[in-house]
Amino acid sequence: MNTSSPSAQINIRNRRGFLKGLGALGAASVLCGRTALAGSERHGSRLELFVEATVEDFTLLWPTPDLPPLQPGTILRVRMEFPVHRPNLLEWHTFVAAAAAPEQPLFVVTLFRMRVDHIALSRRPVPNFGLFGQVIDNPVVDNPNRSPFGDLTGHILMIGGQFDAPGDNTTFTLLGGMAAGNHASALRTAIGSLRIRGPWH
Repeated sequence: MNTSSPSAQINIRNRRGFLKGLGALGAASVLCGRTALAGSERHGSRLELFVEATVEDFTLLWPTPDLPPLQPGTILRVRMEFPVHRPNLLEWHTFVAAAAAPEQPLFVVTLFRMRVDHIALSRRPVPNFGLFGQVIDNPVVDNPNRSPFGDLTGHILMIGGQFDAPGDNTTFTLLGGMAAGNHASALRTAIGSLRIRGPWH
């Protein structure tokens, strides 16, 4: 190639400019990725949640799951914890337990983990919150279908509800979630703990 010609020099300059731009774009992408990850990793220090409750009203699940009848003396329970394992990870259990020992799973209906990307808090008109993210793991446990709604891995998820006040004995109202394009469910009431750090905005 004749690099002394004006057209060749223009091509070289264009190529150098393109490569510089590509390098800047790559650096920005890495920086933005790290910034987003850092923001996500801070969620666990912003809000802590632990809830257990008995599922008593299937009218708040849509579509209604096709579950076998519970054996006498057993109940269907939900346990939600955030953060767990990592600062931005929420874990959701649905399990069958004995009514006499509601905290001990006898059969795990579903277990999934959600990466929390955003937290929203509001005081008005009543205290309420929302966690937004994606299901990253829905392993096969006692239920080979992973959940009554199939494999939830990859679904965008929103979990939220109303609560009376943060603390060790928080009452939640209509606490539940929606897996985009899959199902929605809620509990009329639930008891647990909720800790919030920093301003609500």
